[in-house]
Amino acid sequence: MEPHCLLERGLEELLSRAVPRDVSPPAAAPPDRSPLVIVDPAGHGATRAVGEFFLEHRLDRTAATVAPRPLPDVATIWDGRPLGQTIARALGSDHLDRLAAAFLTRPIAVIDDVDRLGSQEIQAAFVHLFDTATHAGIALCLSVARHPAALETLEPNVISRLVGGLVVRPRSATPEARFAGCQSPSVSLGRVLRAVARHHELDVATLVGPSRRRAIAEARSLAMYVARAVTGRSLQAIGTACGGRDHTTALHATRTQAARIAADPAFAADVERIIERCVGRVSGAREPRGRRSPDTSLDT
Repeated sequence: MEPHCLLERGLEELLSRAVPRDVSPPAAAPPDRSPLVIVDPAGHGATRAVGEFFLEHRLDRTAATVAPRPLPDVATIWDGRPLGQTIARALGSDHLDRLAAAFLTRPIAVIDDVDRLGSQEIQAAFVHLFDTATHAGIALCLSVARHPAALETLEPNVISRLVGGLVVRPRSATPEARFAGCQSPSVSLGRVLRAVARHHELDVATLVGPSRRRAIAEARSLAMYVARAVTGRSLQAIGTACGGRDHTTALHATRTQAARIAADPAFAADVERIIERCVGRVSGAREPRGRRSPDTSLDT
C-alpha cells in the first residue's frame, strides 16, 4: 500500500474511533483504541497532516451539505515541548488530573513532537494522560521525528504505546530529499560501505563481491542508497565502488530502497542509524543532547 494511502486509512480510522464530546463512554471501557503515529523527520508533524485531511473530508457524511470543520473544533492540539513544560507545572502543583481532563474535551487529541516531551518523570506523567484519554475513547494522533523504536529520548512505556498503534510515514522521498542536509564532503564511499557491511555483519569484500544471495544483494542495494544520500556522488561512481556495477543498477537500488523506507518505518529507522554512523545526527531528528558525532572507527 502506498504511504499516502496508509496515512489516509489511518486518519479515516481515527475519525471512526472518535467519540463525540456529548457521548460519555462507559467507565469500565477497555483501552481498545490504538494511536495513529506519524513519522515525520522534516518536522511538519501530525497537526499539518490531520489538518489537511479535515479540510478535505466532512466529519458528518450523513448530512447533505456539511462544511469542513477546522481542526481546533474537533481536536485538542499540543506540541511536545510545551506539553512537557505544562506537565511539569501540573506535577509541581499536583494538578495532573486537571490537565488530564483537558484531553477529554474534544474527541481527538493531536500531539506533535512527542519525542521532545522531556524528562523521565514528565514522560511517566504523559503515559497517565495517554491512558486516561485512551480509556475515555479519545482518538490519538501523534507525530515523532523517527520511528518510536529508534528514539533514544523516549522511555520504554511511551515507546510501547506508540509502536502499538498504526505507525506511518506520510511521504516517500529520494535519498537526496529524504536525508537533506546529511551530505558531507568528508564522507567517502568506502566509509559508507564499511558502515553498511558492519550493520549487516559482513566484510566489505563480500558486500561488493559477485554474490547474488538475497541478504547480500539487499545489503549492497542499501549501500548504494546510503551512498547516494550522504555523499552525493554520481550513480556511476557509486555502482563502480559497489563491485564495478553500472549506473542503472545503482538507480534501481536507490529507488527500491526508497520505496521500502517509505513503506516500513522500522526499516527507515535502521537506515537512519547507519547514516548517523557515517555523518552524525540525521537532519530533522530533533535530539536535545546536541549533534551526534560520526563513528570515527569507520575510518580505519
